[in-house]
Amino acid sequence: MNTINTILNILLVIVFFGAMIFLHELGHFVTARLCHVKVLEFALGMGPKILHRTSKKSGTIYSLRLFPIGGFCAMLGEDENDEVKDNPEAFCNRPRWQKFIVLISGAGMNLLTAFLAMCTVLCLSGTAFSNRVSGYYVPSYAGGLKIGDVITAVNETEVKTKEELDAAILALKNDMATFTVSRDGESVTLTPVGLPQYRKDGVFLRMADFVVSGEEGRETEVIHYYAPSGGAGLLVGDVVTHVNGQKTSFYTDVSWEVALAADAPCTLTVLRTDENGNTEEVTIENIVFPVSSEEGVVMGNMDFGFEKREISGLFDLIDTAFTECVSNAKIIYRSLIQMIAGRFGTAGISGPIGIAGTIAEVASYGIEPLLQLFVIISINLGLCNLLPLPALDGGRLIFVILEMIRRKPINPKYEAYIHAAGMIILLAFTGVIAVMDVIRLIGG
Repeated sequence: MNTINTILNILLVIVFFGAMIFLHELGHFVTARLCHVKVLEFALGMGPKILHRTSKKSGTIYSLRLFPIGGFCAMLGEDENDEVKDNPEAFCNRPRWQKFIVLISGAGMNLLTAFLAMCTVLCLSGTAFSNRVSGYYVPSYAGGLKIGDVITAVNETEVKTKEELDAAILALKNDMATFTVSRDGESVTLTPVGLPQYRKDGVFLRMADFVVSGEEGRETEVIHYYAPSGGAGLLVGDVVTHVNGQKTSFYTDVSWEVALAADAPCTLTVLRTDENGNTEEVTIENIVFPVSSEEGVVMGNMDFGFEKREISGLFDLIDTAFTECVSNAKIIYRSLIQMIAGRFGTAGISGPIGIAGTIAEVASYGIEPLLQLFVIISINLGLCNLLPLPALDGGRLIFVILEMIRRKPINPKYEAYIHAAGMIILLAFTGVIAVMDVIRLIGG
């Protein structure tokens, strides 16, 4: 059974990546044909050909290649040379605006299909997350702790006073907390939970997300739950419009801003409506959210959730899908900036091998999460291809834009050298990422 699952996961990953690469190259292919550029070969995969067919009408070779790790749309005159100097079907001889469209269309196709996939997700669910607070997330509550419980032990440590309870929670550090409580005269052991963390002097410590009485005779009795945002003044029903000055429209926006803030105090701007229907803007300051750390990268964690709202009609569907795609694009762009700045180190870098594991895992949760992952990776692929780096579409676009500004072509020999050097660097970088993915895979 495990062998069958492994084979199915491999096939899923191949189809997943193949679809995105096919769509990307299809964008180039369609616009090239519309701009009367001769396409020499349209290939899915790399390496030796497995199957191929030559169109009698256009002369284009359609091929399927052995290694499902890429694809290409080879156009006549893509790398200018004397043999195509006077050929009007050569890419290099087409008007600059047509070259611009052909180059940008691959990424454009990825972004378009991401939008369509998001529309499909919203159609399947019929709902979307709003930016209205629905309630606080308290891990101990999720683990089964109830108001009125008297905590008698944390893991193997017995506690009788508030001070002993606080000390036992501090001693957890990165460990899970298993509470034993006295409930209705019975001793009950709860599900292990990861209590919120905070960082002090470079050390991560657990914190209680509940309050106990502390009064003699019932010192460790839980009297209510506590979330930092709620303690700072955030109310259920508030609409979060900004986090640290950044506009937020969806769950992903807020989650990203809180994550980026790590253990620094956050400022939330919310719209609050009173019982009379009057709405006012309220600023809530100095919220220090719980944090988590992975590979040395500290990220903040939201301690509240958002309401879901129903999608009402076609225009709402289109607007919501578009806004969510833009939100994801902004997060990807800012993540890249943070990575270049050294905030994430190598923790945020993953290649096809690492992503393949994520695809297989997400697929086990159903079609909607898989489509959402498709949206994120498609947007990522589209935006990364537009980066102004040699060998990428964005790098080639830079040369076209320079030609438009200078009103004369750049020496094709120099451009070829730059793209060749960029390709070598890109392949080397891809190899390093692949090694890192394998190391993570082996290390679990």
